[in-house]
Amino acid sequence: MVQSEIGINLKNQVTDESYSQGMVKNALLLMVAEKGRFFYGVIDQDRQKAVLMRDYQMVNDQDAEEDYTPGFFNRILEEDEILQELNPDKIVLSVYSQQQSLVPTHSSPKSSQRNSRTHEHHP
Repeated sequence: MVQSEIGINLKNQVTDESYSQGMVKNALLLMVAEKGRFFYGVIDQDRQKAVLMRDYQMVNDQDAEEDYTPGFFNRILEEDEILQELNPDKIVLSVYSQQQSLVPTHSSPKSSQRNSRTHEHHP
């Protein structure tokens, strides 16, 4: 397989006028990845306000069969100055794929207590 140069295009961006590096102390980074596309937003949790959103699309001559072309995310990380400098308190990542899904589960406090009892060790 011949790998061509991966191009990215910043399709959309919205920046709140109150956003500046260092101003957001309690940042939540929300990222969504899907075939040929990556977008993210930064939420200021203290003010409960979205302060930044960016939407990237892959620009490529060939139609990739894989959902995620190798190097696509690295290229964004190399070129996006916000992601390079941001130090978020929390990160939420959603990855879309037609082949699999991640489904979060919820455990009740009773089942957690049961599980913790089975792992007790007494000398």
